[in-house]
Amino acid sequence: MINSQHISLLNPQKSHVFRDFIYELEDNGWQVIITQSWRNFLVQERLHKQNPKNAAPGNSSHEYGFAIDINAKKGTIHLKKATPKQEWIDSGIPAIAEKYGLRWGGNFLTYYDPIHFDCVKPGDTARWFNYLKKTYPDNYLLIEANKINWKF
Repeated sequence: MINSQHISLLNPQKSHVFRDFIYELEDNGWQVIITQSWRNFLVQERLHKQNPKNAAPGNSSHEYGFAIDINAKKGTIHLKKATPKQEWIDSGIPAIAEKYGLRWGGNFLTYYDPIHFDCVKPGDTARWFNYLKKTYPDNYLLIEANKINWKF
């Protein structure tokens, strides 16, 4: 059963894509656990300090409400962050994500993040963050960027 709390935090422009993606996974027998969806810039800043491989504030698609992290279970299979890439590929989940136009973090060049799925193009988050810094110079880190109608 889809976790509607996580889906409700996603940007309304694309939340339906993630909902449909998860429904298809469930129709294929997967139990999907959304471990993360939207998070604010301050949380991202903390995550980046904990692990510099995590995106810097303003550069994560989670901050704009265009990403989810999931674990998936089916029978004795449990896909999570530490699961090897080939097991994720064999599950068919990345192929289903591609069908919905979602990027899979298992294909990131600098950081293996197989639990991550998003719908942004490279460079979008930097462009959006620069816009926020210019428009709201005193409080851009407090903006709920998941509620903004971004142009793709």
